[in-house]
Amino acid sequence: MTLLSSFAIAITRIFLFLTLRKLLKSDYLALCGAFIFSFLYPVWLFSSIPEVITMVILYLAILMYLAFGANIKTALQMRIFFFILGLATFHNYLILLVIPGICFYLYRTKTIFFKKIHDRLILFLLFFLGGTPYFYYLFRAGTVTPLETTFPSNLVDLLRLIARSDYGIFRLSRTTFFSLSAATTSLLNFFNFILTDFKIIGTFFIIAGFVTILKMKDEAMKKFFIIQFIIFVVFFFYTSFPLTINFTIGTFEKYLLIPYFFLTVALLLGFKTINGLVNNRLHNKTLKIAGAAAFSISLLIYCLILFINNSPRILLLKQDFTAENFGFDVLNSVEKNSIVNLKGDTISYNSLFVKEVQHQRRDVKFINFLRLNDAKYQVKISKLYPNIKLPAINSNYDITVHDFLLFNSERFPIYSNEPLNTKNSSWLPMGILWKYYSEGKSLPDAKGLIVSNILLWNKYHSPMSGSLAKFRSLLLSDVLRTYSLGHWTFGELLFKDKQYEFSSSEYEQAFNLWPDNTINILAFAKSLIKVKQCNRAKEILGPSEKYRVDLKEVYKIYIDLYANCYKDSKNAEEFMNKFKQLNKPLY
Repeated sequence: MTLLSSFAIAITRIFLFLTLRKLLKSDYLALCGAFIFSFLYPVWLFSSIPEVITMVILYLAILMYLAFGANIKTALQMRIFFFILGLATFHNYLILLVIPGICFYLYRTKTIFFKKIHDRLILFLLFFLGGTPYFYYLFRAGTVTPLETTFPSNLVDLLRLIARSDYGIFRLSRTTFFSLSAATTSLLNFFNFILTDFKIIGTFFIIAGFVTILKMKDEAMKKFFIIQFIIFVVFFFYTSFPLTINFTIGTFEKYLLIPYFFLTVALLLGFKTINGLVNNRLHNKTLKIAGAAAFSISLLIYCLILFINNSPRILLLKQDFTAENFGFDVLNSVEKNSIVNLKGDTISYNSLFVKEVQHQRRDVKFINFLRLNDAKYQVKISKLYPNIKLPAINSNYDITVHDFLLFNSERFPIYSNEPLNTKNSSWLPMGILWKYYSEGKSLPDAKGLIVSNILLWNKYHSPMSGSLAKFRSLLLSDVLRTYSLGHWTFGELLFKDKQYEFSSSEYEQAFNLWPDNTINILAFAKSLIKVKQCNRAKEILGPSEKYRVDLKEVYKIYIDLYANCYKDSKNAEEFMNKFKQLNKPLY
């Protein structure tokens, strides 16, 4: 699967080179452009892991070459263009971001499509021919696989699949919606990523490239780039990426590949323009040659800088087993024949990979509780696990889940990576998971539960034993969040048992893995106050103004810190007054 990503980007380089050579009239600049694009961190990263976006970039490179490099002069070229366009569109709708600009360019350059009316029907048929891979799903109708994908068995389901109706087209997830604050942050981060990945010198040449584009005499080309830039700005503004955890930031990073393709072109245009301006000011022939050589060498050095900066981060992943170890730890947290509910891509797919591909713990039954109200999903579960008893679907999701737990908890241990809000029952922490205890079932005593957790944590792999110890790549580092939450829940258990030294150790491990988790920071500080580590607690807490949570809880901890740890009545009173101010009515 990874090799497919690598092949896609490798072929992309060829078409990017051909397009740049046509636009810049320079083999050297075109070659450097291909290398610059390849060595950009997000491009290199997603060509090293299985990722759908790499095929989008390949299709984009071919379409750009046909539109700009070959200039579509024959009917055959136009037919190839529409067939590739169909493959690209049905593969992933992100390609639609570049279609308006390309179509405008073809219209303004009076492409053959706009001349031969009789050929259009053939072109549209070729476009929809790009959707024929979907027939594979009809061929596999009725197939049951451990993955969530439901193979459509009728035309309506097929259309729903093609339309991506389950999760939307241009959304990070089904729970992500537009908001002005998130949109502004998303757009600012787009520009921040550009500065980080292209560096200051690259960003300078990109700006110079856009100035060059605005001064172009070729109106079609100029307006093409302007249209694309506006579309990218609107896209990152509209999507409102909630950049709160590394996983969502890493997903955001994936969407950068398409604009980076165009920014690479802009960078080379800017470089050529600056080089020309400097060269025109040099009147001595020797100086002209020296200046041209200096510019050529500086571009090569820029390529090397990108390579040297990013290669260590990528090569770290070559022998990294963090994801596999994470999956092993999830599976080894449960007893034989357990039912496990997993929420979230990172924990779900890593655990599924270890179970289904590496054939570990085949006895474990992965069931997504969120889909229990889906009749088709229930049919799938009954085929995968015939001994599971499924409840009647209720309009109230909570009742369906409650009945499922009631029907199966006597025969199978049940776990989840998040505790569910279920009535008259309990969820207790068990390593990085939670174990379900039905109503009336005796709960383990605190000491026994603590011992069970200690044994599990001693078996787990350290998430910092691989590449994350040197560089926290965004998507991979999401595993740290799960381990951190596990340490936090275990710390909560120990704190309630008044084992404050032990709990502070667990909170500290959670803090080291995920320093931005406000809930854990406050819990960590409380445990440190209990063991009279006042300075450490103050250091962890930092200024109270940084917290954007319920300030009442924050001020309570500060009052405890100064009153009971430092014995500082003045500062304790100051926070007491702040606390009282929060309780005052607004009117």
